[in-house]
Amino acid sequence: QQINKNGNVYLNQENTKRDFLFIDDFINLVLKILNKFPEGYNVYNAGYGKSNSLEEIIKIIEKITGIKINILYDKSIRPNDIIEMVADITRVTKSFDWKPQIDIEEGLRLTLKNFTIPIF
Repeated sequence: QQINKNGNVYLNQENTKRDFLFIDDFINLVLKILNKFPEGYNVYNAGYGKSNSLEEIIKIIEKITGIKINILYDKSIRPNDIIEMVADITRVTKSFDWKPQIDIEEGLRLTLKNFTIPIF
């Protein structure tokens, strides 16, 4: 939705990286946890276990849609902004015999395929 009619998208910082997990993988994880509910208090990280830069995400969207997207950067500094986030999924993978199945490209492809609001 952020892509405007000129094909521009605005990002805050150039090197921002995030760990993206497709919703179907998350739901499968929740079901596994509910079916093998551990005793006591436990903390598990959920994610794909790999980070992608926002620029990589834009390039994948370009590839899928065939739309050229111009990346523009907001040079203002946001205090306490974290440049890279990636989940350590080692514990949840071992505890529930779970691994994400849908990578970022396939997840974006599925999302865009089912996206009902036109981008332009």
